[in-house]
Amino acid sequence: MLLPEELLHVVVGWIASDTLFIERQLPDLYWKYAAAKLLPLSVVNRQLRRICLPFLFAHVEIKDEKDVERLNDWCFFHQTFAMSIRSLNVRRSKQKPNNIEDIDSDMFSQLLHHLSLSQIKIYPSVALLSVKNCHPVPTVIVASFGTQFDESDISNIVVDWAKTYNVETLDEYLAHGLQVRSVQVDCKWKYLKIQENFLEIGKSMAFAK
Repeated sequence: MLLPEELLHVVVGWIASDTLFIERQLPDLYWKYAAAKLLPLSVVNRQLRRICLPFLFAHVEIKDEKDVERLNDWCFFHQTFAMSIRSLNVRRSKQKPNNIEDIDSDMFSQLLHHLSLSQIKIYPSVALLSVKNCHPVPTVIVASFGTQFDESDISNIVVDWAKTYNVETLDEYLAHGLQVRSVQVDCKWKYLKIQENFLEIGKSMAFAK
């Protein structure tokens, strides 16, 4: 007995949105679904595979230039697959922590042109520039506060973690729409600066006597 496609969509969506699975992923990208639970269902027939596709590939992770090249080719030849990707996570490889900087910016830009993303999480500044220049992603998650942002257009940027010595600078970015999930203010640096100021004042007073 065949079920109506509308009902199948509801069933697949319910399986994909496993509450426990989603909660375990927080505060990471929210386009993650319980893909492992959908795989057996997706191989039953073409209809279920088509319904499961947007959930199975809604969240994709890449970590080096080979991944970018491979994903770019797949998206070029399979438009349905490309349009199902809603979030992209550019991760650092544990074997080569700095390999993200080796990703070719032109190739990365080509990949972004194939996608219709709602969210992207990135590490490198070159990727940030590519995203801002060629792909209007609603939400861009940056791993840290190390990148210098253009204050004119940062309302869609979310910083995972920020360490700052200058609260005033951070306040300026926040005033222009930057969002920060976690902030560490180095009070020790502030304390040393205060000490230096007091020493300078003490020297001035000594000379005045």
